[in-house]
Amino acid sequence: MFIKKKARRTFFLFLFDFAALAGSFNVSYYVYKNQLAPNYAFSWLLLLIISISFSIEYILNLNNFDERRSNNFIINRTFITGVLLIVITNTILFLTPLRYQGGLTGRGIFSFAMFQYVVWVGIIRWVTSRMVRIKLSQDFWLLLGDLETLSPFLVDLKQSKFQSRYEVLTKQFASDKKKLIEMGVKPKRIIGGWNKLSHWKTMQPKGIVLACSDSDAITNAMQNELMQARLSGVRVYDLTDFYEMTWQKVPVLNINKKWFVFSHGFDLIHNPIGIRVKNLIDIVVAISGLIISSPLLLLTSLFVLLDSKGPVIFKQTRTGVNGKPFTLYKFRSMRTDAEKKGAQWASKNDERVTRVGKIIRKLRFDELPQLLNILKGEMSFIGPRPERPEFDKKLKAKIPYYNLRNSLKPGITGWAQVMYPYGASIEDAREKLEYDIYYIKNYSLLLDLTILIRTIKVILHLQGR
Repeated sequence: MFIKKKARRTFFLFLFDFAALAGSFNVSYYVYKNQLAPNYAFSWLLLLIISISFSIEYILNLNNFDERRSNNFIINRTFITGVLLIVITNTILFLTPLRYQGGLTGRGIFSFAMFQYVVWVGIIRWVTSRMVRIKLSQDFWLLLGDLETLSPFLVDLKQSKFQSRYEVLTKQFASDKKKLIEMGVKPKRIIGGWNKLSHWKTMQPKGIVLACSDSDAITNAMQNELMQARLSGVRVYDLTDFYEMTWQKVPVLNINKKWFVFSHGFDLIHNPIGIRVKNLIDIVVAISGLIISSPLLLLTSLFVLLDSKGPVIFKQTRTGVNGKPFTLYKFRSMRTDAEKKGAQWASKNDERVTRVGKIIRKLRFDELPQLLNILKGEMSFIGPRPERPEFDKKLKAKIPYYNLRNSLKPGITGWAQVMYPYGASIEDAREKLEYDIYYIKNYSLLLDLTILIRTIKVILHLQGR
C-alpha cells in the first residue's frame, strides 16, 4: 500500500515536471522569436533533462514528503537542483552533436527555459509539501489498547515524529493516565477508558488501531462498536497492520504464531517460479556488475594492497539461507589484527578501519566481491544482510522469530539496510529484523526496484560505514 501510494505521487510529479519543462521551452521560443519548431531531437532533449532532474531531486530528497520540510529546505534544495541541472545539461548540449536543421536550440533559449523550469519545480514541491502536511494534520486516529502494548507503540510514534493527531483509550484509564503522561503523551490525547469507545461517532477518526496483548479482552459490546465503525467507513487496524502501513516494518514484539498462520503475504517462500525469476535476475545482475565494474575492481584491489599489509580479499563465515554457513568475500577494509580481541560489531568511526577502507566502505565498494557469492548461489543481490554465526547464535536467543530472516538468501543490499542505519547492538538487530520480515512478507519486483534506487541514494550520500 505504502509503495503504491508513493509510486502514484512520484508518477504525477513526473507528469507535472514534464509539463512544466515543455511549457518553459515553449515560452522561451516565443520570447526569443525563434523559428525552430520542436522536433524529435527536441523531445529527446526533454526526456533527457527530465530524467536528470528527477535523479537530482531524488538524491536531494526533494521528492520525499513523509517528513516535515521547511520553506528554506525546499528553496535551498531547488536552487542546488537548478545549478546542477544547468551545468550538466549545458555540458551535454556542448558535447553532444545535436545538429538538426541548422541546430536544435540556442544557449539563451535553453538557459531561460531552465530558469523557468527550476522555478516551477520549487513551486510544485512547495505546493505538494503543503498539501501532504495539511492532509496529515487533518487525519485523526483513535488508539485502543492496554498499557503493556501501547507503551512501545507510543514511543515509536513519538520518535517517528508522527504528524497526524491521535487520541488514546486505555483499558485501565485511572492507573494508566499517569504513566502515559510520564512517557510524554499529552493529557489531551488521553481521553478515557474503553467504555468511551462509542465516542468514535462524534470524533470521526480516519482509523482505529487495536493495540491489545489479549484479543479476548475485547468485549462483545466493543466488537459491535468496531463493526459499526468499519461499516461507516472508518478503517479498523490491528497494531501490526498499522506498523506495516506507517513504518514499513513488522513489530516482532507484537506478533505470534497465530499471526504467521493467518497473515497474508510470504508468497515468495512457497513460490518456486518467483524464486527462479529472482535467481535469474541475480545472475544477470552479477555478471553485468562484474563486467562493468572490472576497472573499479582492479583499482580498488591496488589501493587496498598499497594502503596496508594483508590480503586484498577478506573472507568471513556468514549464515546463509536456512542457516547454512558460507564464505563471504569483501575487499579488506580493516587491519589484519582487527579482531584480536574476538568478534565484534563495527562501530561509527571504527579505529580498526584503514584509510582506504574508510573510503570504500562509504562508497560500498568493499561489497563488490560479493557478486561472486551471487554467482555461486550463496547470496542474492537483494535480501536480509548475512550475519556472522557468532552473533547469529546470540541474536536467536534474544530476539523472537530471528530465524525467519534466513528463509531467503542473504543479500548485498536490502530493505533493512536502506531503511535503518548501521546496527551495532541487539536492539539495532531487532529493528533491522522487523524490516527484513516486512521484505519477506511483501516481496515484489517493485519493492526490489525501490530498494535498488534507495541503495544508489545511500551510496551517493556516502552513508556507508
